[in-house]
Amino acid sequence: MAAFAGSNSGLYGSGRALHALARLGMAPKILGALNKNGMPQNSILLSVCGCWLIILLYTFDASETAYTYLLAVSGFTGAMAWISICWSQYNFRRRMIAQGLENTLKYKTPFFPYITLFGIWAQVICLVVIAFTADLRSTLYAGIPMLLIPMHWYKMKKNKVVQETVIQK
Repeated sequence: MAAFAGSNSGLYGSGRALHALARLGMAPKILGALNKNGMPQNSILLSVCGCWLIILLYTFDASETAYTYLLAVSGFTGAMAWISICWSQYNFRRRMIAQGLENTLKYKTPFFPYITLFGIWAQVICLVVIAFTADLRSTLYAGIPMLLIPMHWYKMKKNKVVQETVIQK
C-alpha cells in the first residue's frame, strides 16, 4: 500500500509539474491542456507512459541492476532539484540584501548564506559519489542529458520568441 501511495503521489506530482511547465512555455503546449473535468490529461498520460516504460525495463532485467539504476536516476534528479532550489534561494536573498530589503522577508533563513551553500555542496558531493561509484556512474549518462536537453530546448525556444518579437517591431 505504501508503494502504491508513493507511486500515486509521484504520478500526480509529475503530471501537475509537466502541466505547469507547459503553461509557462517550458514544455510542449499539448501538455498544458486540460480535459473537460479540469485534469491535465496529456501530462498525466505522458507520466503513465514513463511508468510503463520503467515497468517494461524491469520486466526485461529483473536483477538488482535495474532497481539500482532507477534509484540512482531518482537520486540524481533529486540532487539537481535541491541544487536548483538552494541556488535560487541563495541568489534571491543575496539580491534582497544588496537592495536593503532583507527585513521585508517574512522568513529569515538561519545562518544564511552558510546553510544554503552547505545544501548545495552536500548535493554536489552526492553527485561526485555517484560519479565515482561504478554501479551508479551510468546514471550520469542518462541524468545529464535529461537535465541539459530540456534546458537547451527551452533556451532555443526563448531565443526564437525574442527573435520573432524583434522582427515584428
